[in-house]
Amino acid sequence: MNETKNFENFLSQLISYSLPLVWKIILVIALILLMGYLNYKLNKFYNKYNLSTKIKNAEYLKLILHILIWVVTLFLIVFTLLKSSPVLILLFLIFIIIVLIIAVSDLAKNVIGGILILIDRPFEHGDWIRVGDYSGKVHSKNLRNTEIITEDDSLIKIPNSYFITNAFENLNIISKNKQVSFIVEVSPQPEISRIKTNLIEVVSLSIYNSLNKPVEIIYKGINERGKMEFQIKAYVFDAKYESEFKSDVQESIAEIFGID
Repeated sequence: MNETKNFENFLSQLISYSLPLVWKIILVIALILLMGYLNYKLNKFYNKYNLSTKIKNAEYLKLILHILIWVVTLFLIVFTLLKSSPVLILLFLIFIIIVLIIAVSDLAKNVIGGILILIDRPFEHGDWIRVGDYSGKVHSKNLRNTEIITEDDSLIKIPNSYFITNAFENLNIISKNKQVSFIVEVSPQPEISRIKTNLIEVVSLSIYNSLNKPVEIIYKGINERGKMEFQIKAYVFDAKYESEFKSDVQESIAEIFGID
């Protein structure tokens, strides 16, 4: 009987001890998820309104807000754990150690790279950069990665650690001129040479065309839509106006050749 009573007392104490412990673990996890969500919304808001172009030192302000959010999170977690058992504190420390082992290496490199980018300012929002096999316009920067928009309007996230160990180019500093290549369609015409001459004139007269740079027109043949395809190779005077340059040329061609 005594053994049964002792076992019942043990179960009762274990349940009364475990329930508060479970709730505190849930509270810690909820705090981490909540603060992670706030950081995510901060990045979305920053990118949506292009604050880097509207507010001076916006990158530093965002960095301070990120740090403040996680400092508050850490304070709340510590406050919760101070009134907890050694077991809960030990579990939390083990969790932190595991996360650090998994993430600290790459995260630390990315954060260091992000801080160096903020301090040295090798490129700004809207600059055209070449990184490895990719080149594009800088869309946003944060402590973890840099986002660029490529020629085909793809959004690529490049870890900031890449900029520490690899060479990259800021084309807006080296030369604002950038060669662009794109395909245009023309309704079937009898004289290809005349079409080429007209296309060269259209490109040359664009306000975005780089003066004293060559314009090359290459006939590609008839496509499946029955249109004549020409590849245009020309230079935009500033890489950040590439999309505007292509659009301007396309509109002029449509007006001249009456393309549907």
